[in-house]
Amino acid sequence: METIEALMKSIAEDVQSIFRAHKVLAADSKQNAELDRTIGEMRFLMAFSFQKPFGICLGRAPFLSTEFFVGRDDGLAALANALNPSLLTSELQHVVLGGVRGVGKTQLAKAYGESRSGSYESVFWLNAASESLLRQSFESLAVFIFNDAPNEHAVIKLVHDWLSDATNPRWLLIFDGYNDPNQFNIEDYYPPSFHGAIIVTTRRPEFVKGTAIHVQPLQKLEDSLSILQNRSQRENVQSGGLSNHVAKIIMQGF
Repeated sequence: METIEALMKSIAEDVQSIFRAHKVLAADSKQNAELDRTIGEMRFLMAFSFQKPFGICLGRAPFLSTEFFVGRDDGLAALANALNPSLLTSELQHVVLGGVRGVGKTQLAKAYGESRSGSYESVFWLNAASESLLRQSFESLAVFIFNDAPNEHAVIKLVHDWLSDATNPRWLLIFDGYNDPNQFNIEDYYPPSFHGAIIVTTRRPEFVKGTAIHVQPLQKLEDSLSILQNRSQRENVQSGGLSNHVAKIIMQGF
């Protein structure tokens, strides 16, 4: 397989060299533009053919140290029940994480992706706070996957084609922060595939199709006290008084 790939890449480079030589001789700017477009399409089609899964790629997602991620076992279990790895190759699965601001939707989605490396071959985070940011996320994803960015009008289609390829079914996309459905329809950015998995985090879950999971504030005071101890870097934070008051605030909106 590696020999075939090397041969195909060599052929593509030879064809591109011919195109470039012809471009130097061509005086017609329209013809030159057409050659540029053809070279670009060839480069990305060749790149598309050779891309493999990428593993867990959540480096652009908001960061929160794992020491602050406590008391979310029920949420992780709910996600694991809603997203069935055995169906990844035959059904596009959708889960919607809903809840108030600061309740931990993003971190729950990230923690799920990081904990399920055996189920997914590629896990990607996309910023869905606005349509422009989501497009930028797709552009960054295209650069990451194909080592370059195609024409801006082809970015989303190219990524969708890669995700929809029958040989690449075991992926998870996290569309994070889709809080204003009036701006755009998130479903327009789903790949047209019959496999894979999607998580959407939102404060407006009623406007997003999919299996809904409501992310609750922390229920146990001891979990909040654990976060308080980690954040304050103080040992033996005890329940009672001021610690209790701060812990309850954390429970309401962490």
